[in-house]
Amino acid sequence: GCLADGSGNVITINGEDKYSYSYGIDSDNKNARTIQGFSTAAQSKMFDDCPGCPYKDFEEFYNYYGEFDYANQWVTAALSGESTSFTNGNADFNTYGTAGRREAVKKGTAYMSVWMYVIRELEDAIDDCQVECEFDNCNEDAVHAWDEGVAF
Repeated sequence: GCLADGSGNVITINGEDKYSYSYGIDSDNKNARTIQGFSTAAQSKMFDDCPGCPYKDFEEFYNYYGEFDYANQWVTAALSGESTSFTNGNADFNTYGTAGRREAVKKGTAYMSVWMYVIRELEDAIDDCQVECEFDNCNEDAVHAWDEGVAF
């Protein structure tokens, strides 16, 4: 997750304000989701184990990068100042300064990881939709998945 297990301080962007926190990964992450998990679980949720798998948009990104967790690898490499080792689209973040790496992390998180997970939720809604419902509210799973996609 974004916070270290245990306790610590969050320092604001101006570097002057500190806010202390305590956080337990097992007890405080009620939804058990992380942005990193959007990418690390992509193979099962978007390629192997869904009714509409593989999802077309994800398959195109997988085919390009050659890795199922390409977004995680991009962000992790940017955070650590290392290189990616994709089939295509590599970046050597060792050559980037702090500002460039920060932008790569922000863009990779928003436009590679979260965006693809939004598409996944919308695809999941389509998978969950039952055309010939005979009972009230039989498409609740589809509506819930669509709502999640919009929320993300």
